[in-house]
This record gives sequence, structure tokens and C-alpha cells, in this order.
Amino acid sequence: MRGSMACAASQFLMRTFPSGFFASQTRCFAVLISRTDGTKFGLTNHNAPFSFGGNTYQPVDGVDVPELNQKAGTSVDELEIKSILNDSLGRITRADLLAGRYDGADVWLYEVDYETPTDNMILGRFRPGLVKMGDSGYGLELRGIEFLLKNQIGRTIEYNCDAMKFGNIVCDPGQTLRAARTFDKTVCFVMPGSIFSFDVPVTTFSAYDAGTTYAKGDYVSYGATDSWGQSQIFISLAGGNVGNTPAVPSTHWQSVGYPNNPGYFSFGDGLWTGGANDGLGFDIGKQLLMSAAAYDSGATYSAGFYVTSGGTTYVSLVGGNSGHTPSSSPDYWAAVSGNPVTIQRIIVSPPGFFSVAVGDTCSICFGCDRTPVTCQSVVNPLNPSGTNFENYQGFPFLAVPDLVRQVGQSG
Repeated sequence: MRGSMACAASQFLMRTFPSGFFASQTRCFAVLISRTDGTKFGLTNHNAPFSFGGNTYQPVDGVDVPELNQKAGTSVDELEIKSILNDSLGRITRADLLAGRYDGADVWLYEVDYETPTDNMILGRFRPGLVKMGDSGYGLELRGIEFLLKNQIGRTIEYNCDAMKFGNIVCDPGQTLRAARTFDKTVCFVMPGSIFSFDVPVTTFSAYDAGTTYAKGDYVSYGATDSWGQSQIFISLAGGNVGNTPAVPSTHWQSVGYPNNPGYFSFGDGLWTGGANDGLGFDIGKQLLMSAAAYDSGATYSAGFYVTSGGTTYVSLVGGNSGHTPSSSPDYWAAVSGNPVTIQRIIVSPPGFFSVAVGDTCSICFGCDRTPVTCQSVVNPLNPSGTNFENYQGFPFLAVPDLVRQVGQSG
């Protein structure tokens, strides 16, 4: 980390500096980075590690911090850190920068006496901005947190709900809905060459049993089946739950709808919990339902089609797949772990930055299309209506544009 530091803000801000700090000839820069996924680490241009404030700062070669211009008032401080990429450090890597793992991170810049690290001065707090990527290095723009004051805030008056994520604090002030409608999944198939979709088995739910004692968070299926052959799914609201038949409304159970139906996760979102994309989120554009049919040697199968043969579930790896027995044709068919007969195809946006592989894990949440009808279909026992409609963040009684544009007709 080479460079000079011009701290013009000292004439505007009252600061207390360690005695003899500016006379010291053993000063260096230190950068503390705290990502939104909880990862935190410190870097320094000194040639040996040191610690202060509970954080350790590791030396990094090839890092340059040019002049920092700090301004009075609400003007935004700006700084660019330039470095030679060194993925072996396991710190700021090309892949992590491109994957957005530093979006929204907090960055603190210090000047430190490395002989006595407790003698230090904070020069600024920043958020990452633009990233300039070259063949051998990067430039990371840092913006003072004053830039947050430049953001426009407020609401748009519109018919649809403006809660952009189901179960956030405005959608569900009681914070009971999102966790109940989020399910852990394991990838069972990824279409060859595709970065936009992956498949997961449907979740298996046990039928309600009046003699079983259920813990808080246990799921059961109960009631008549719908057109897709699925019963409604309920989650237990308390431990020691025995003999209480699931119902709507109920103080013992809460309906989460039909998680194994097509479209349940459309417009939802997810989080990778295992694999190369671990910690990265994604939005779900659409969720389809796939069923495995008995293999027919005379049929022609497209890529991603599921069949059962000999008690095993297989998925077709290629299009135009005909006459290839699944158990003996590994170039055409792949056995699916767990032998599911019903599979959910998740179409995501944006795609995973890193390749998605069979066995990767994620959690996916119910998707809301932000319409009043969907909001009224979500059971929320905390509201007088028993639905989530009281929390609808749109203006459902606002005339829709098509109605406004209609020309009056005489009787």
C-alpha cells in the first residue's frame, strides 16, 4: 500500500490524536473490511501483521492507496484502492469481486503506528463502488457513507405491492411468514450447459397423526387433495403439539399453502448454503413441476426429462434420446439421488456466478406476485382477517390504468 494521505477534513472535524502520532516514523495504512455475509478481515501495507480493536491486519503486497480527499458537509468522500490480484491470499479475489460478495460491505481506513497499533487514527468509513478489473489487478472504488444521503427514498403510488421480498419487515411485521415458507433443497440435476435452471426434489411431508407429539416447526400434510393431488401443508406453532387437528384458523398450526405445487416458488428468492455459490442469493423467475414417468423404449425424450426404470429415477442428459436403456446408458441417462418421482425445476435470475453442481444446497422461499389476491391467500393468524392482506403494501383500491383509460359508454 503506497501513497500519500491528505486529510483535509481535520479542519472541519474535532479529532483527538495519540500523543506524538504525527511525529512517528512507523506509520502505515490499515483497511478493515466487513462483508454482509459476516466475513471480516484486515489488510495492511506493513510487512508484518499487527492487531488492534480485536482485529488482525495481514500484510498484502502490491496494494496502492492514493490520495484521499475528504470534504465537509454532505459531499461524498472518494478513494480508490488498487492492487495486484492474488487469489492465493484468500482475501479480495477476482471471483468474489465479480460475484458481488463485496456489495454493501463496510470498509474502514486507518493510519496506524505499527510499533504501537493502539495508536491509530480512523481516516474514513466507506462502501465499495465500481470495480475496475484488469488482467493482473483491480481498482476498487470506495465511497464515503455520505453517498447514502444522495439516494432517493420514498414510495410509488401503485396498485401492486411494493414489498419487493416476501416476508420482509413491511410485508410481515410479526416476522412469522418467511421462515415458515422457506425450505431447504439439494440440487439433483443441472441441465448440461445451462446456468439458468436447476432441479430439486419436492419436499416430503408426513400426514398428520393425532397421536403424534409435534415440535415447533414440524410440518404435516392434512386435508383433501387439490387438483394436483396435494394436501395443504401446516407448520406447528409450538412444541408439545398433540391431538390438535390442523385447521385455519388455529392457535396450534399455521397453513403454508401447497409447497409442492407448480408456481409456489415463482417470483421467490433463495440463498445458496453449499457449493461454489455458498452465501450468494438469487431470485426465482419461475418454478415448474416435473414428474417421472415409466421408461418407454419407444419414446423419444428431451434433455431434462425424468423417467423411472427398475425402481430408479433417471434424467435424460441429451435431446432426441430414444432406445437407450437408462441403467446401461450413462452417456444418455443419469441416476437421480433419492429416486424422486416429482421434481421442481427452478429457473433463476441472476444465474449462479459459479457453476451449480449436483449436491449443492440452497434454501428457497415462497414467491409472491405482489397482487392483492395472492396476499389474501397467505394465512397470517396475527391479523384480524386471518390473512396477510392487512400488510399489503400496494393500493388495491386504486383504479388500474386500463380502467382509467376506458371511455364512458351511454346506457
